[in-house]
Amino acid sequence: MHRQTGLGRRPGRNGLADAQHTAVKFFDRLDRYERERDVYGVLTKRRIIVIAGHTVPVCILSDDELRAIEMTIVTRPFVLDFAGAKLPHEVPDFDDEIMAEHYEHLRELFGDRWTDALHVADRG
Repeated sequence: MHRQTGLGRRPGRNGLADAQHTAVKFFDRLDRYERERDVYGVLTKRRIIVIAGHTVPVCILSDDELRAIEMTIVTRPFVLDFAGAKLPHEVPDFDDEIMAEHYEHLRELFGDRWTDALHVADRG
């Protein structure tokens, strides 16, 4: 089935996507799509394009029916996946024991670069 959408279209002469390539990310789960779409909304509103030295794609368009987000393609280092991110009003206040477990998990995942991962996550 073919259907006309705004995805893949380029904005006018003053539009951001004129001079940049874009990619479209599709989601199989509605909750992950909505989360990522909403995080990109916060990033756009705050005009955030770099987090701790890592480039963040700019959301060009989103399509709720297709569960798709069109974004600019960025170069390394970059942050791409926001489907698991927390919005500002959702960030809980964890006690020291929980935070210690979180830091240990980061150490296991990222090795010597775990503080870099923490720095990126804290800046979002």
